[in-house]
Amino acid sequence: MAERKIYWFVEPLDTWTNSVIYSEISNSLGSEQVQYELLVDKGSFFDEVNVWEVPHSIITKLYRNKRELNLNFRVYNRANNRGIAKLWRFEDPAYRKTRKKSF
Repeated sequence: MAERKIYWFVEPLDTWTNSVIYSEISNSLGSEQVQYELLVDKGSFFDEVNVWEVPHSIITKLYRNKRELNLNFRVYNRANNRGIAKLWRFEDPAYRKTRKKSF
């Protein structure tokens, strides 16, 4: 059975975030930047969004610096190289499980 590969995409929601993502990709990947329109599942409908394809390590850096650099973006992922991408709801409080503290 073939191993399933996860592809990661980031959608900048403003020009500042776009420039930060572009510079991070340029520093990390060199000339391998890939930006294109991606078909994403928005729940009850599908939409095309402009995204950068990035490794998960860049998404981790973006989340780590999100508040400090005032970044505004969405993250999508897709299994394998074909198909519909889905919003990665990591920051959605309803999506994250809360951990109860025990004393």
